[in-house]
Amino acid sequence: EEVREASIVFVDLVGFTAWSKSLMPEELRGFLEEFFGELDQLCSQYGLEKIKTIGDAYMAAAGVPIEDFAHSVKAAEFSLAVQQTLSKRSLSHRIGIDAGPLVAGIIGKHKFSYDLWGEVVNTASRMENLADAGSIRITSRFKTLLETQSDVYGFQPHPPIEVKGLGSMDTWTLSRSKKSESQGG
Repeated sequence: EEVREASIVFVDLVGFTAWSKSLMPEELRGFLEEFFGELDQLCSQYGLEKIKTIGDAYMAAAGVPIEDFAHSVKAAEFSLAVQQTLSKRSLSHRIGIDAGPLVAGIIGKHKFSYDLWGEVVNTASRMENLADAGSIRITSRFKTLLETQSDVYGFQPHPPIEVKGLGSMDTWTLSRSKKSESQGG
């Protein structure tokens, strides 16, 4: 199905592959179960849909499968909550977000899977890869949309960067604005 607009969030642990080699299989499974369980709980709390996990990466979306005009705010709040949760646990992570049109649907003949496709999905993944450890990297498209919904966020600009397959892009780091923090937001 065609989705007019949704927000895509990717979360990834920095250095996970190297670190996981030191764990016993049951320790690794237990860690991932706890890690993904926390993200699942935050998805539920902020109204996002978990799409899938890929290794230690987590993909979620706001605005699917049911259209939601507040998807950008939900994605931002979810991402800031993930950032806070993982920082408290001293887990180095990166988060990437984009928003835009996409295609959604169920695929497969065995083990059916709800999935999303489109430039917005690829761009959100690229934002996660570009994010500094502990930060949330967003596109100008997501920033513009979020600014129309709320004024409680801060945006730190980055110099234009060449993004694989997408060309030069302006990107931003998302945070709470100082104004909202001083008001208890």
